[in-house]
Amino acid sequence: MKKRIVLYTVILGAFLLPLSVMAITLAEPITITANMRSSVDGFNFEFWIQNSGEDASMTLTGGGTYECEWDDVFNVLFRTGRRLGSTMPHYEYGEITIDYAAEFTIKRGDVFYLCVYGWTEEPLIEWYIIESRGNYKPPGRSGISHGIVEIDGGFYEIFESTRVEEPSIIGNTTFQQYWSVRMGNRTEGTISVSEHFRAWEEAGLDMSGNMYEVALCIEGFRSSGNARVTRHILTIGDDVYGADTEKLETDWEERFSAGDELYEEDDASVTPADEPAEPAEIYDDVPAVPAAAGFALIYIAGGAAVLAIIAGILVFFAAKRKK
Repeated sequence: MKKRIVLYTVILGAFLLPLSVMAITLAEPITITANMRSSVDGFNFEFWIQNSGEDASMTLTGGGTYECEWDDVFNVLFRTGRRLGSTMPHYEYGEITIDYAAEFTIKRGDVFYLCVYGWTEEPLIEWYIIESRGNYKPPGRSGISHGIVEIDGGFYEIFESTRVEEPSIIGNTTFQQYWSVRMGNRTEGTISVSEHFRAWEEAGLDMSGNMYEVALCIEGFRSSGNARVTRHILTIGDDVYGADTEKLETDWEERFSAGDELYEEDDASVTPADEPAEPAEIYDDVPAVPAAAGFALIYIAGGAAVLAIIAGILVFFAAKRKK
């Protein structure tokens, strides 16, 4: 009987060992190709494309980092950060900063932003802190300049603009936009987000609204390109997101280091925007289950069946021995 118990223990150990290894390696990149917002690694993320069916994707790579690519899209935003619930204005959160590193390639088109992005409600404001951009300087001719400020060792020009019956977080409506546009592109460093908010207020812009979100964002408009965020540490008051999360390994270098041929510029027209689709909302803090996790669940179920069989055999031999 003792020999049998040893044998069954070995079988059980053989099952549990690979399972324990798998538990360490369950996390893997998650790729999104349609409108979605959810949470992973303590960050809220959102993929939003104005015209459904256009070619774009966002791959979450852990700890608030991500990769994205888009091909001849009308308008697409990729972002990770925190949705704050529209309950308090910015000054009640304490200092907000982002420590980041990113890289990008613009293949076609002039409108591209690497930025900090967000909204306030009551009043409804869409706001941008532009760190890098394409040849187009937002917000264009319709913008009103409110001067230049020095923040984080660089100079930013402050603008205000108006959007009329355009997509927003509450549907199509009219709202104001605030901009800090950096003079000269930057792809890594610390962004003192709260300092921009105070600079806007000193310029006469209303930042009394409740904070809906703050996010590190890549946006492309009538353009093609790819980008990746390799470091993203978001600090909101005493809360720090991303500092203790190791980003996942990806095949980015394999996919992009060889370099895709750049599109030749042409005058191809862009189809007018369709009615924007609402993002698919899934439960906060419940990330999509990657394929490896599904395999692990099957593995666990199979293991439970094996354990039940072993238990049955042990009971059978124990009963037989009593006889």
